[in-house]
Amino acid sequence: MAQYRAVAGQGQRARVGKKQGFAAPRLLLAGQIAYPLGFQTLYSIYMSQTLPDFDQITDALRALGAESEAAENHGLLCAMLSTMEGVTADAWLDIALSGTGQDALAPEPPESLRTLFEETRRQFDSDEFDFHLLLPHDEAILAVRVEALGHWCQGFLAGLAVGGIQQPENLPGELPEIIKDMLEISRAEGYELEGDSEDEAAYTELVEYLRMGVLLFREELRRQFSGAGDGEVPIH
Repeated sequence: MAQYRAVAGQGQRARVGKKQGFAAPRLLLAGQIAYPLGFQTLYSIYMSQTLPDFDQITDALRALGAESEAAENHGLLCAMLSTMEGVTADAWLDIALSGTGQDALAPEPPESLRTLFEETRRQFDSDEFDFHLLLPHDEAILAVRVEALGHWCQGFLAGLAVGGIQQPENLPGELPEIIKDMLEISRAEGYELEGDSEDEAAYTELVEYLRMGVLLFREELRRQFSGAGDGEVPIH
């Protein structure tokens, strides 16, 4: 995955402090991304996600010698599902496990990784807004969760490159602005956190913003699949 990770890592990594805006990105604040349900209801759905356990996926990747993080690989998968048709678990694992010496096409891939792929794909195909990001448990300290959120964005941005998106500014609607926000989050080396209720609320809003942003990617880009002859979105 290293050859794609550079897409998310270009430029100097930013250190974003609380006074610099540890809060929901501007699209959310401006009301340009609307919640289909009340925020608390959506947060409850987030809490009842059916994705595999974050630590279980981390352990599976570590056992295989993967250098990339669990959240990063889930972001990669979500971008691939957004920009490509017919994505398989093998295609995703081939990138996620690249450089580990593991054969992602083996007859018996790690079950937890296979489950993560299948459940994420099911969520993408659902019309019930039940898509979720693979992130640490809420019991984890906030700094760890924020770091994982950055990793998730790195993976998603790398996945856009895998899907053939080379000029994101040409994407429709609000997608270019969402990419800018993801890039900002992915470059954040560390937030100056106090761990108070304000920080917790801001983190929750960021998670929800990204969740809804990915759903918007799915809807906007799938409309253009019909014009793609190679299984990728015809925007470069």
